Amino acid sequence: MAQRALQACLDELSAPAVLVEPRGDGRVECQACAHRCALRDGDRGRCGVRWRRGDVLRVPFGYVAARRIRAVETNTVFHVRPGAQALIVGMYGCDLRCPYCQNWRISQALREDTGASMPVAVTPAALVDEAVANRCEVLCAAYNEPLIAAEWLHAVFTQAHRAGLVTGVVSDGNTTPEVLTYMRPVTDFYRVDVKGFTAQQYAALGGRLDTVLQMIERARSLGYWVEAVTLVVPGFNDDLTGLRGLARLLADIDRDLPWHLNAFYPRYH
Repeated sequence: MAQRALQACLDELSAPAVLVEPRGDGRVECQACAHRCALRDGDRGRCGVRWRRGDVLRVPFGYVAARRIRAVETNTVFHVRPGAQALIVGMYGCDLRCPYCQNWRISQALREDTGASMPVAVTPAALVDEAVANRCEVLCAAYNEPLIAAEWLHAVFTQAHRAGLVTGVVSDGNTTPEVLTYMRPVTDFYRVDVKGFTAQQYAALGGRLDTVLQMIERARSLGYWVEAVTLVVPGFNDDLTGLRGLARLLADIDRDLPWHLNAFYPRYH
């Protein structure tokens, strides 16, 4: 019941997509993440928040699921305005399904009853005003996978840039060249989770390691400031040889790329 109510509310808080491409077979391809879901009328993407009604792909717009004011380093971003305060916003849904998700109450709220609260309707101007009033220098999207709401973030970040704020996303990296190109004019940093070092690890989460590494490289070429993070989960990705191999892969992209190794705290399953 709670999931259905949340889904219905989110469907109302939506707008036509920009990141969409028609296919020749009557489906439309969503370009917000690397799954590239091909949708017919009534279908939903894997994220649960991008869906098709008639000929239009509808996407999240005009709300937040969570927002907090914290030091920018809270999101393991250590080289963007160090010590500054950031307004951090999050949405619902995710393109992956990590069994140890640290923000599962909102990222998994459309897949199971997590006790998530209902969305808070808000405008880009109101979010920016809140950040400025609290002397934030950064406006950051995190908590779930932010780029599945890229059109909404584009509107928010456009307003934020006008106010002189630094903007960025904390992403799982399972994204596309199209969304990175679309967001770049209004987005300064791309903080990406590198969740493992083998194809098998990523398959268990619903993604692909090659995609994440390619998108890090693409983001660097587009001029984003990039920092990478690996949450070290015991029994999953804590093999020292594997982590050293991942270090080499990241160094092959850019030896100056900051890579953080974060401690694990049990969450979700």
